[in-house]
Amino acid sequence: MPGFVPRSVAGTKRPHAHRCAPQPVPPSASVDPTVEQIEGAAPLAAVLMNWVSPWWCAQRTDPLATMVNDAVKAGTPIHAARIVACAGAHALGCTSVHDVAAALRHLAPLGAVECQVAFHAPCQPSTVFIENAVEHASDALTIATSLLAVLHSTPRPHGGQPRIYAVYPPSEYGTAPAVPPTTCMKHAFVVLDPDAAQTLTRFWGWDTPRDWLPKQVPAAVAHAVYHHLRCLPIHRWKILVDEYIAWHRDLVLQNTEAAKARAARASISLQLYPLHTIVALAMGPHERTQAAYKAALARLLPNGVDYVEMDAGQACVFVRCATGAAAARLVTLTWG
Repeated sequence: MPGFVPRSVAGTKRPHAHRCAPQPVPPSASVDPTVEQIEGAAPLAAVLMNWVSPWWCAQRTDPLATMVNDAVKAGTPIHAARIVACAGAHALGCTSVHDVAAALRHLAPLGAVECQVAFHAPCQPSTVFIENAVEHASDALTIATSLLAVLHSTPRPHGGQPRIYAVYPPSEYGTAPAVPPTTCMKHAFVVLDPDAAQTLTRFWGWDTPRDWLPKQVPAAVAHAVYHHLRCLPIHRWKILVDEYIAWHRDLVLQNTEAAKARAARASISLQLYPLHTIVALAMGPHERTQAAYKAALARLLPNGVDYVEMDAGQACVFVRCATGAAAARLVTLTWG
């Protein structure tokens, strides 16, 4: 495999064939990964998906991003050997040309990069929040592949090949981190072409009914329905985040004021109850004996009870408290 060409996110104009013709790779430098190598390269592909994404490279200035950005502008392919030789690539796991070539095979169906052939993307990719993108927390490649299967099985008014550029974990305002993450996630932000984003928000929207589904659906759609996959455009996500922050701020304020009020009441009650205050407790039809009450109160108020006495009809228990604090605590526990 000679290499891959990053799909441009800056425009749709194709370079002239004679000006930016891809330089052929010498036969000795060509790589052709085996089936076993391709299958074993999935973890590396999950890392490279975001690191070589033209969308993410356009926001970075590291050597790998610079190489991808230059290739996007020139419309020329990048050989796998150049990725291995790039500074910082070894830290990502790019130590073998065959492994990198095998990893790129996993990325080709996503449309952000394509082996051998150069092609271009729309100018403004869209970001969509996906809830329950997968059943269990998974890497970016697994989420992208699963979402691609859902898109292929969903009616697409505009047709065309869906293109997925990046997958990153949720953040407060949907902002992508400066360094592409390699963490696993269940919910994610996904950067894709506008047509694919419109398909998701139309058929898999936050509150969209699933009445468009036929009785027999492909496995990918069945899994998405079962696990309650749904999505939001990033601008609606930000609105919900603002609403949540405002609600949380009000809730914290209410709880703080309530705590202050309780503390004030407790402070007043401690001052109101004198020494040896007698507290009367009403009894139910099947309550404890006087001895049982005394033992329970002794555990509840250590050194705080002088004596416990029941009335003749056993409808009330009188507790004489040794201190005002013990009386206040007993009243607080019984009346709230």
